[in-house]
Amino acid sequence: MLVASPRSAIYGTILATAVIAATAGHEPPGFILAATAATLAVFWLAHVYADILEHELGRAGFDLKVVPAVMARELSMVAAPMSGGPSKQAAGTDDPGRRCCLAV
Repeated sequence: MLVASPRSAIYGTILATAVIAATAGHEPPGFILAATAATLAVFWLAHVYADILEHELGRAGFDLKVVPAVMARELSMVAAPMSGGPSKQAAGTDDPGRRCCLAV
């Protein structure tokens, strides 16, 4: 759910917008979509890893139970920009790459 981490949702939306802005007009829509999804996945994994390390540094042992919870909490980083929420703002754009990526 997107409300799980509004901070991650905002961060992911900014990240996706930056990737789209950097590639729009230079690359085909499929590439823009793939680049945006791949970038969001890498940043999501980095945030999950950092949160798990932060959680486990204060503990004596590693608890696998925390991993799914952290993954779910940070998923809003990927879900927010890919859910179509930002596409409402870009619906009138003439750039098919932006419509493609934001409407997924």
